[in-house]
Parts: sequence; C-alpha cells; structure tokens
Amino acid sequence: VGGHVPYRDSKLTCILQDALGGNAKTIMVCAISPADINFEETVGTLRYADRAKQIKNKPKVNIDPTELLIQQLKDENERLKSQFGGGAPAAVPAGGGGMSEEEKQEMKKQLEEEMQAKMEENEKMMAEMSKSWEDKLKEAQEKAATENAGSSNEAARREKEAHILNVNEDPVMSGAICYFLPLNQEINFGNRNSPGQEEILLGGVSIRPDHCRITNKDGVLDFGIREECKVLVNGQDVTGQHGLVLHHNDRLVIGTNYYFVVVDPAEREASPPEGGWPEQGWDAMQREIAKAQGLNVDVNWSAMTEEEKRRALLNDELVQVMPRVTEANALGKELKRDFLFETKVTSVMHKTEGMTSLVMVKVINTATQMEWLWEKDKFVNRVYLMRELYEKYLEGSLDPAVFGSERDPFSDPNEPMHVGYSSVFLKSLSFCITSEDDYAIYHDSQQAGIMRVKIEPCKPDGSIIREDDEAGGPYDDVEDPKDLLGKRLDMLVTVLYCRGLTGKFSSEVYVEFDFPKAPNPNRDDSRWESNKQAGTINPNFNFSQQITYPNVDDQVLHRLEHESAFFHVFGLQEEKSGGLQKKKMLSMAEVDTLQQDLRKAHEDQERSMTVLGKVQEMSVAAARNNDASESFVLELANTLADLSLDVQAMVDAAQIAGQNKSDAAAEVVSGGSAAEVGELQKKVEEEQQKVQALTVQLAACETALAAAPAATAAVAEAPPQTPRDEKDTAIKMLEEKLLHLEAVSKSMASAAEITEAAASGDAARFAKQLSDATALLEAKDKIIHDSHEAERAAKSKLHEQNDELQSLRDAGGATTAATPADSADSAKVATLEKDLAAMQTEKTQLKQESTRLKGELDLAKAEAAKAGGGSKGCALQ
Repeated sequence: VGGHVPYRDSKLTCILQDALGGNAKTIMVCAISPADINFEETVGTLRYADRAKQIKNKPKVNIDPTELLIQQLKDENERLKSQFGGGAPAAVPAGGGGMSEEEKQEMKKQLEEEMQAKMEENEKMMAEMSKSWEDKLKEAQEKAATENAGSSNEAARREKEAHILNVNEDPVMSGAICYFLPLNQEINFGNRNSPGQEEILLGGVSIRPDHCRITNKDGVLDFGIREECKVLVNGQDVTGQHGLVLHHNDRLVIGTNYYFVVVDPAEREASPPEGGWPEQGWDAMQREIAKAQGLNVDVNWSAMTEEEKRRALLNDELVQVMPRVTEANALGKELKRDFLFETKVTSVMHKTEGMTSLVMVKVINTATQMEWLWEKDKFVNRVYLMRELYEKYLEGSLDPAVFGSERDPFSDPNEPMHVGYSSVFLKSLSFCITSEDDYAIYHDSQQAGIMRVKIEPCKPDGSIIREDDEAGGPYDDVEDPKDLLGKRLDMLVTVLYCRGLTGKFSSEVYVEFDFPKAPNPNRDDSRWESNKQAGTINPNFNFSQQITYPNVDDQVLHRLEHESAFFHVFGLQEEKSGGLQKKKMLSMAEVDTLQQDLRKAHEDQERSMTVLGKVQEMSVAAARNNDASESFVLELANTLADLSLDVQAMVDAAQIAGQNKSDAAAEVVSGGSAAEVGELQKKVEEEQQKVQALTVQLAACETALAAAPAATAAVAEAPPQTPRDEKDTAIKMLEEKLLHLEAVSKSMASAAEITEAAASGDAARFAKQLSDATALLEAKDKIIHDSHEAERAAKSKLHEQNDELQSLRDAGGATTAATPADSADSAKVATLEKDLAAMQTEKTQLKQESTRLKGELDLAKAEAAKAGGGSKGCALQ
C-alpha cells in the first residue's frame, strides 16, 4: 500500500483529480453487474476502485497566503526587536576580535539602522495587507476619479482643437484613438519599427519612416505625403502629393490598416451641411474605396429585382474582401514573396441551385505562373496567418523554412485545378436511346474547349446491345419513359476525348462526372473519375463506366427526363519558372554569415587586384627593358583586360619590345636573373661568330670542291709513268674531302639555323627555320651526289687509262728512262699530294670543331626547349 500508485490517463481520473489527489476525504461507490456480458466492464470497475483505494493523501492545514506572510513578517520583526534590545547585535564579535571601541560602536550603529529600516518596511507591508476591502475600494475610486478628470480634459480639447480619430471594423473600438493637431505645429507620421523624429508612430505593413505629415497653419490643415508612401483621402490615392488641404470629416487611409477621420471643430461649427455632418464608419469608408475603384455600391434595394439584389450582395462581399486583398499584396511585398492577389467573381455550378456566382480570390505565383482560387473564408484566414508571419519577421524570429512548406500561407501545393465543366442532358436515356455528341466545356461563363461523351444503354454485364442480336435487347419494349418504372436500367458512359484545353493545365488531365441517384460507393463525393492523361491539351481518354439503376422509380425517372449529368475537367498546373529563382527569406544568422563571406570576398578581391596591379607594373617594366617577349606581354595584357584593368601601357610597351626580338628572347630563354641573361646573350654572340668563321671555311671548301673536277682531269691526263698507287691515293683523298665537306655543310647549316632559333625563343619561328635548313641540306646533298657521280666517272676514266698504260708497257717490253716530261709530271703529283695532306689536316681540325660545335648546339637546343616551357610557365604565373 505504501508504494507509488500511478494515475490512469482517463476522463474519470481527470474529473476526480481534485477529490483523489487533493486535501479531501473521498468516498467512492462503484456499480458492477452480475451478467456475463458485462464481465469486462465489471473487472475494469473493480480494478479502478482498487487503485483508488490505494491512494493515501497527507492532509495539511489551509492557510491564507496573505495571513501567512503577515505572520512571517511579525515573527521577523520580533526577532529583530530582540536583537536590537538585547545589547550588541550578534554580528558584532563579543570579544572585540582586534577591533577598537570606536569601530565596534560604528558597526553597531550601522546594524541598528539596517534593522530599523527593515522593521519599518515590514510594518508598512503588514499595514497594506491588513487593509479591508472597503479601504481598497475607496482608493480605487479615488484613482478612477483622477483619471476621469484627465479624460474630461481630453474631451474638452476635442471640442476645441483639430484632431483625427481612428475608425475600426468594430464600432466599439472606433474613436478610441485620438491624435491632436496643435495650432501652428507639424505632426509627422512614421514607422514604430524605424523611429525617427516623428510624433506619431504606426506599426504594420506599408508604413514607411517619415510616411506623411499634417501641418496646422493658422487653422488650415496642410497634408503632405512622401513618395512611394500609400495614402488614400476620401477613397482617392494621393501617394506622393503635397499641399493638400484637409477638411472636417475627410477620411484618411494611411498604409493599408490605419483608417482615420478628420475632425476640425472650427469648420464643423462654421459651415455644417444641410442635414448635418454624416457619420463616418468602417462600412462607409469601404464603400467609398470600392466606388473609387469602379464598383457600383449606391443601390436602392426597394426598386431592385432579385437578380439585381444578388449582384448587389456580391458587391458587398467584394467591398469586404478588397481591403484584405490590398493588405495581402502589401504583406507579400514586405516579405519578398512573388505572389499577387486579385478579387474575382466566379460562376460555380451547384447541384441543386444551378449556376451561382461566388466572390473568390485569385492567387498568382508570378515566379512560376501558377494560379489558385480561394474562397473568401479561406482567404481571410490566410491573411491572419500572413500578419502573424509579418510580426515574426519584424521581431527577427521568422523561420525561413515556412516559405514553400505546408505552413506557407501564401500558396497551396500543386493540386489539380478545375478547368471547366460540360452538362449532358439525359432526356434520351429515358427512351433508352444512345446519345453521342461534342459538348462545350465552360469556365467562368466562357468556352474553354470541347468534350465528346457517349451514353448508351447496355446489358447487365456491361456489353453493348447490338441490332442484330437474336434475343433482342432488354429495352425493346420501352416506348415511353414510364415503361422503365420498376425495371433495371444499365447504361455505359464513355468519355472519348477533350480538345482545346488551356495549355497550363496539360500536366495531368482527367474527367470527373456524377449521375443523379447513381453515386460511386468508393468516393465520398459520389463522383466517377476517368483515367489521367499528361503532356497534352487534346487528351484521348476512351474511358467507359457502367452506371446501374437497380429499380427505376418516379424520382429517378424525373431526373432522367429533366436534369443533366455534369462532367468536370481537372488538370494539374505546369510550373513555368522560366529560369526564375525563388527568393529565399534568410534568418538573421544566415544574413550575418553572408555578410562575413561578402566582406571576406571583398578583401580577397582587393588583394587580388593589388597583386594584378603589381603584375601589370612588372610586365610593363619588363617590356620596356626588353626583359619579356612581345607575345607573352600581349597574352598577359589580354588576361588582365578581362579583369577590367587598363592595359594600354602594357600594349605600348610590348610593341616597343617587339622591335628588339633577340634581346627580348633572352629573358624568355633564361627565365632567370639579369646576369644569366647577359651570359646567355654572350654565348649566342660567340656562337654567331663561330658560325661566321665556319661559313668562311665552308666557302673555301666549296671553292675547293669546285676545283675538284679540274684536279681529277689533271690526274686523268697524267702521263703513263705516274704510279697507280699515287693516283689511287689522290682519288681516296678527294673522296674523304667530299665527305668532310658534306659533314661540315650539314653541321654549319644546323648550327647557324638552330642557334638563331634558340636565340629568338619563338617556337613557331624555330620550326620554320629548321624546315628551311632541312631544305638547304637537301640541296647540298644533291650537289654532293652530283660530285660523287662526277668522281665515279673520273675513276672509271682513270682505270681505263691505267689499263691502256699497262698494255702499252707490256707491249714495249721494258721501262724507258725518265724524261724531262716525266720529271715535270712527278713534281705535279708531289704538289698534289702536299695539297691533299694539307686538306687532310684541315679535315681533322674541322672534324674536331664540328664535334665541339655539335655539343654546343645540343646545349642550345635544350635551352630553347626550356625557353618554350618557361614562357608557358611565366604565362601561368
């Protein structure tokens, strides 16, 4: 029993909570039943009673909180008095504790003053609590009298000074707020969320700082409105106007929610109209605004027909809805929502009342071009939710996730919209005759397409009745509609297609229809629904549904003869954003984060611009000092021009640098310091000198090559006494000289062209020059080939002459003595051998020079390749 007894979450426990858990003694009487059918209820009741019996309450004395507080104060006062009158307070050390006598007296005096003040405060509180109800009532009456005196003063001011009074939808609240317009003073209206020097601060939507002002100049009320600040005077929009004069009983609408009427006692008493001044209320102001917008609100009910009265009632509903539509548009603008609200009178087909007109609000999402139609009650409810969001927005507590979600009061999810309807008369069915035709689809009393529907009697199994059926149809004996009474009637309804629908509802189209007294048991609205077609404004449905009347009675027959079946077309809207981005309402934290990111991006941009400026200055200096190539500087200038930098100085410097390509290429090849540039330039000059020397040697070799055929002819004409081995040696030396000349020609051509290309640093020019060098070598090869052919012909001729000499020697039988002619020939051969030896020495030297030049050329090629990569690297930097 002493354990914890949990209370059940039941209505009975909730009702008995004061008795079960309060300071009370409770007796519970439980009723049970002996019947077996009530077994569960009986067991439940007994269990509940057992739980209630286990509850143990601890009683405590009920004391009035006021009396308890008074008693506590009395006890505290008694304790303070005992301490005050019993000598030194307890807080003062009895033994002195190292304190002097003066310090003890000072501390004692301070404690006594504190205790005295606390005692007086307690006595004052006890006196206040001990006052009787009569005393408190008397004080309240005196306070009210004082306030009434102030009210009487305000009432007296209203009778003398010009002022404006509020007008509210609730008549009791009208006139409760009064703003005086003192003589020769200017009264400014502003926004309380952005207060400035304005005397009157208003809240809500569409109120701007320094919204408008009223100046009382010697009794004349001058009215001025700032630009883009909405104000209506007597229903007319006067936004941005100045110098307006307000008169008594003028109506003001400031923003969208503040309605005022001007009261000028002097003008009111001076020139009252005939019949007196009309009383201005909320309804009168709304009708005035609606009349200014083109609505007919001046009606004479007694002289109106029923149709005219119905239209007048619609106008009254429009008058009630229009100010809220204006407010909704203003709220959407303040909250950065792309929605537009418009009033609309829509014709709706009612089952029993037929065609009726309703005041609805058309909602347009200007970003996606989607539309909705809201009933008046739904729209008014949404306006209250919009106001709540706006208040949160002003407080900074608005959650941006609300927009676009189910809680967004500005929009609805994309659901199927009513495109239009068609009505099909059922008269032919009462005669069991098939009907098939195109029916117009109407939307807002205008045709919005056509629909083809076929309705035909059928067999109970849904099959079509054919004329050639031997058994005949079940309705062959029906000649009068009354013949159907008491019989079963089956019909097959087929929706074939729709044509010419509105394009924005083509995302998903389907048809719903209902028949009188033939509901669909699977739906609450009793309608039948066709299949859905998407992506077309001309859908083909070919949907069939069997409708059955098990027993046709007089009511069914009457409806078939005089009523229609309605086919409603629905379509899902297609979002057409057109690349528009949805605006997002950011929270304060997100705004702070974006501001920090923006500042950081701005700082990064400033640093980047500083670096680019330095790069630009360095590039201009390099171009002017011939330290950078023209192509590199121009490429860099194009890149900096894309960043909106002034690159004219770079272009001018690059053009000047282009006049000295060799010096500019030196920096591109080396890509290093000025010392390296000078060293490489010196190397290039040395190589050019060597190339010039080799060119001179090549010219000498070519001259010798040109003299080679003459030398060969001289050898051929040598006398028979010339030894054969000497001739062979001369021929061999000529061959080697030709090979040497070929190698020297190729090496010097390659050295000259490649060195010049390496010095220029231009890869494209290097390729062209290499191609020209190859062509030149091919021409040299051809010349050398021709020389070889001439040499081979000379060798052949020499061999023939040797053979003839040998035959002559064999025929003479012995060698003759040397003659002076032979001595001259021998001297000529000796001279030729000396020349060949000199040429051999020169060949060796040229070979060594060619090897050294080849190594330097390989180095120049490597530096040229490095120059090409270095240029790209500089551009990337």
